[in-house]
Amino acid sequence: MRRCVGLCLAGLLLAAGTAWAVDIGVGAFGGPSFTVLQQDAQRGSTYGVRVPVKMIPILTVEPYLALYKMGEGKQTVEGYGDVTRSAFDGTTFGANVILGSPLGGGFKFYPFAGIGTNKLTRDGSADISDVGYTFGLGLDLGLVSNLSLTARGELNMVTTGDTSRKFANATVGLTYQLFQSGGGPPLAGPATQPPRRQP
Repeated sequence: MRRCVGLCLAGLLLAAGTAWAVDIGVGAFGGPSFTVLQQDAQRGSTYGVRVPVKMIPILTVEPYLALYKMGEGKQTVEGYGDVTRSAFDGTTFGANVILGSPLGGGFKFYPFAGIGTNKLTRDGSADISDVGYTFGLGLDLGLVSNLSLTARGELNMVTTGDTSRKFANATVGLTYQLFQSGGGPPLAGPATQPPRRQP
């Protein structure tokens, strides 16, 4: 977990240190989250923020924060029958690596993968705090200058010892491009004087 957080922070520092050579955006998203092969939790929702940082034309690093609210589930317990389990609340902090970029407008289709720290909590159970892995596909459509519509499908797999908890997410959102390469403030340089008029 510490290693994952360290990698995410290193990505942010790298982005800050090269701010004049990258494109940076910020986006919000939300949508349904479906449990995969889990009886003790049911469909819920997820929402959060992403900060895509295009390092080179074919590669984007995207730190993100995602929140989950899952539905109650039923689990068969020997001697008790079907038992209703309270809903999961979850938080994920991580970073995706995108092959391509969601920035710049137009119509774009791209794969992505990521890693993050996950914390799942609910009443009556010990908290789950483990590393998770994300895989998915994204689609972006430019709407107006610097603003695009984003749709993604992804699988988030949280490792829990010898097994894992899997969530399939379908989200939509908006991404705004804050900074474009070459579009920031000019670098300071020597002052120049207007040319003198010839007598």
